[in-house]
Amino acid sequence: MGPEEDEGALLMELAEVYQRHKQYEKALDLYNQALEKTTHDYDKSRIHMAIGRIESRLKHNEAALEHMHKALELAPAEGPKSEVYPELLGLLMRQGQWDKARTLAKQYADEAGSEEDRTRADHYLIQTYEGQGKLAELAGELQEQLKQKPEDVTLLTRLALAYDQMPQARDKAVQVYETLCRLRPDDVSAHFRLARIYEKMGDLDHAARVYGKLIETARETEEFNPDYVRLRVAKVYADAGRKEQAMEWLKTISETAKTDPGIVSLKADLYVQLGMQEAALRCYDDALKVAERPYDKARFLFQSAELLRNNKDFDGAEKRLKAITDDPTMPEGARRAAERTLATLREETPEPTPVEPQEGD
Repeated sequence: MGPEEDEGALLMELAEVYQRHKQYEKALDLYNQALEKTTHDYDKSRIHMAIGRIESRLKHNEAALEHMHKALELAPAEGPKSEVYPELLGLLMRQGQWDKARTLAKQYADEAGSEEDRTRADHYLIQTYEGQGKLAELAGELQEQLKQKPEDVTLLTRLALAYDQMPQARDKAVQVYETLCRLRPDDVSAHFRLARIYEKMGDLDHAARVYGKLIETARETEEFNPDYVRLRVAKVYADAGRKEQAMEWLKTISETAKTDPGIVSLKADLYVQLGMQEAALRCYDDALKVAERPYDKARFLFQSAELLRNNKDFDGAEKRLKAITDDPTMPEGARRAAERTLATLREETPEPTPVEPQEGD
């Protein structure tokens, strides 16, 4: 990296600081200076995108569109391009430029490098039709195309999404999603959407069946954790007042999930919702026995203390909060939060629950 590139990078950093502090004119000036010093398209794309965001915030719509188009033109296929498309589509739709947004959404879908991007592009495409009240027209077009390609996954996905936005056509959405799930048994998003439609229709048992099928067939990845699906089903039944079914699904959560902070919190919340405070407390205690990271220990102690506090067990809550404040290995942010909570613990009308410490505090 040469001297000019170094200067360009420094100008970008300074511009970001001004942007965070809402000093937009200074930020724009620095970004434009950075453009003159930068030679790589990747960096130029990011600068144009930043300028476009500021211009949009300032209601300079034409300038915002110009810079977002430039950002898209310069962006490499991987990375920034998948960030620019949603920004540019949002600008076009907010301005009511539906036809241009529709063309861009199709381009986004064609260039999508991942399933996530392709799904996002399809959602934007559906929104361009919905914005003009043309969902029925889109559904008709897709049905005609499917006569020639009855198992085209892209066409089926778009048709299902269109039907999903039309309350009177949810039965049709179910049929299309059932077809998609048959064609692609490991398609997580299709199964989730099908289950959600059953939920909207109040058919919880069918929703649970779809979720169960997904757990059986889908491969566990960073994005897909079967235990979160089991929790989802338990939550659906709990919300419907069907405690027995909720408990059945809670029992299926794996032992390895005991230390996952997200799962522990959701599971404990469900026990509280079901009127089972003792079970919720045991959930936190089991997690504390095996938790290794100080941050996780602090989180479980904090949440269990809040549960005890809500049940007026102030002594129990105090003990758990002191386990945080008296342990020098706990994150500093967690210790400060626990001290603040201890100070108001026994007040009749407690202050709102303090924000939990963030990882790294």
